[in-house]
Amino acid sequence: MGNLLKATLVLLLSQSLGAEEVFTIPRDKPWDTWDYPRDLINVTPEGIQVKRFSAQYNALTDASQFEIAPVGAHGQGIARTPSNPQQIDRVHDQRPDTWWRPDPSSPLDDWWVEIDLRRIVLAEKIRLVFPDTLGARPFRFFSVYTSPGLEVAASPGSIYFTRVGGTIKANTSRLVEFELKAKNPSEATGQYLDPSDELPFDLVRFIRFQVEGPLEDAALAEIEVQTAGENIALRLEDWGGQITASARSYGVGLLLNGDLNSRGGWGIEHNAGRQEGWRSAGMWFRLDMLNTFRIDRIVWLPIVQSASPWFYSIAQDRQSGWEGTTFKLSDGSPSASIAGIIPEEGNYTYEILSEINNDVSPQSWIFDLQFPPQSARLLFWHYDRRLSFGWTRALQLFVYHAEGYPARVAMTSGFIDFGAARSISRLEWDADLPAGTQVQAQTKTGNTFETVKHYFAKQGTQEVEVTEDKYLKLPKISQGRITEEIRPGTDWSDWSDLHSFSGATFLSPTPRRFLQARVFLASQDPQAMPVLRSLSLLYNPPLVANGLTGQVLPRQAPLDSLQAFRYTIWPQYSSADRGFDQVILQVPSPVQEVQSFVRGRPVEGIASQEGDSLLVRLPQRVLRDSVEITFRARLLENPTVFSAMVRNSAVAGVWQGVVPRDSEAEKVYVPAIYQRQSLLHNLACERVFTPNGDGINDTFELRVNVIRTERRPQVRLYTLAGAEVAELIPPQGGGQPLVYVWDGRDPKGGNVPPGLYLLRLRLETDASSEELTRLVCVAY
Repeated sequence: MGNLLKATLVLLLSQSLGAEEVFTIPRDKPWDTWDYPRDLINVTPEGIQVKRFSAQYNALTDASQFEIAPVGAHGQGIARTPSNPQQIDRVHDQRPDTWWRPDPSSPLDDWWVEIDLRRIVLAEKIRLVFPDTLGARPFRFFSVYTSPGLEVAASPGSIYFTRVGGTIKANTSRLVEFELKAKNPSEATGQYLDPSDELPFDLVRFIRFQVEGPLEDAALAEIEVQTAGENIALRLEDWGGQITASARSYGVGLLLNGDLNSRGGWGIEHNAGRQEGWRSAGMWFRLDMLNTFRIDRIVWLPIVQSASPWFYSIAQDRQSGWEGTTFKLSDGSPSASIAGIIPEEGNYTYEILSEINNDVSPQSWIFDLQFPPQSARLLFWHYDRRLSFGWTRALQLFVYHAEGYPARVAMTSGFIDFGAARSISRLEWDADLPAGTQVQAQTKTGNTFETVKHYFAKQGTQEVEVTEDKYLKLPKISQGRITEEIRPGTDWSDWSDLHSFSGATFLSPTPRRFLQARVFLASQDPQAMPVLRSLSLLYNPPLVANGLTGQVLPRQAPLDSLQAFRYTIWPQYSSADRGFDQVILQVPSPVQEVQSFVRGRPVEGIASQEGDSLLVRLPQRVLRDSVEITFRARLLENPTVFSAMVRNSAVAGVWQGVVPRDSEAEKVYVPAIYQRQSLLHNLACERVFTPNGDGINDTFELRVNVIRTERRPQVRLYTLAGAEVAELIPPQGGGQPLVYVWDGRDPKGGNVPPGLYLLRLRLETDASSEELTRLVCVAY
């Protein structure tokens, strides 16, 4: 639905609103029935609240939320010890007033504690908290070790620990801290890449605290692991996100599992030395986080030949040099590509974050990118050098959220049943909205559901989905489950345009019996976020209880040629209907020769158009007769969609949508659009104008139609010597043709000298660019 059409509806509805019924969430349908990312969005007694991320935190506070495979005896619990194991969970209960004390009768070699963080983290500091009270004192002598959790290939079930610190003289402090570092001597370069030979963190999964001298009453209260922040990559699958890679790769999900011990990690097999681009080689992945986060750090951990430090675990015969890689971010804005959806990136607009050159000596084995917070929904990576090895593998991707709230999160309702068709007029919500925050909503509606069966065949211990025909041909022993999926029928609409304020006109087809809603909580301020308390739908009985259907003819038209069209509406009459006497139709701008017909006979309708909204007032109320609106228009989009709504002027505040008679009934196709190579069409301008203030030919106008993209051309004027004298501002709104106007003045506001000037029009899209030039003469 066009913006002007929505504005027209808001104006008409605001003139007089009648008594309406209200369906409210959570009163009539609790929030817990909605689909939303748990922990990122939380339902509280105060309303819907969004998680606030910390810059640093103790990785042990939420270790229990993660699942990871043990390595032999390591990782059988968050904490373990052979001495007094009944008390071991006290070292990570976030309480300094409880502690673990080893059994004095056990040998000193058993006086150790091992912690499993249940995922790999970038650990900056390990903090030991000891009690110092009657009967409980700090340990005097001890060492601390860490491990990334990689299994030693030559000794299955064992891992390698590195000592990161310990006591030299007797300790008496209640708090002891060890800062962690990682060696990365490298000449690699790239935007936002930390160039230091020593990084301020280490990769840690296991921590071991080893007592080296017995002391009566010595105890340990807490082990804390301070990390660089919260790695949201670990939670993205739980939060609805998805990582996608080429069909030539395997195991891309291992990049986000927090486990370096996944043998081989993510891998791509390709032809060594072949001169092919990263697209054809399959050297890419796309991470769609579904929600929009504020990202300020990415750490990339590939397996780099001769540089990665864990050769005791990683096979050395399948490694790459990782000479060059590129990272790009997108906030989810659609791409203006004229070539349709790009298979690798998806149909989104990206900005390059960093292009890394690792074709150096020594090479880097870990890449730490730190940058100002950026709103990002998608992260895209690709290789950008010649493929020098037959295998390319990587272990892990870390994505860190900046301190504060996400930029935008979403939650989706289940299917809401009103019990009968209802004509919904408005969508309202009750929320706290600090400055810079916003609540938005989308809806879709329908009347039917369909049952779809899914058939599965047994393959060993797995089941794979197959067609019904293939399933029926399988022997009984190979036939697996048959499941049923209930999903919306073909009459359901797509997601509506955004409802951007409380009380907005309802934008999905109505009346309908069923509805689904999607709510967005957004903020431009990382320190603020809205709190949503309720969502309400205001509705009336429909004007036509059984609905209206419509279609436009013809279904195909030439490009930018004045053509006749006929839009027909058929009411599905019932005795309780109140009927309608107004039609609002979304059309191209402008239209001509509008006429109205009821049951095939011409009537004196009153037509008015504002932008893409054509309002037709009929002379009488219509109950069961067909209504036709004819007009002439030029089409510049493929397909051009004509949608309609009706209203009864005697029933305040109720508009009812017209449903397409079939899936293509509101679409007119313009195939010539894709037969043209140029995106610029029907450019016209005066070659001479006289800006002398006499009211005749005082301004220069350039008119142009743009097809197959929503981008707008850049228009500039130059002297013949190449000096820029004016940039014409792109027109606002979506109407065509686009009109650019110049009054003959330079950037300082003075009149330009008479003479010839070069006009340059340039249109850039993601796939290509196009440029046209014209000479313009200024005369006085």
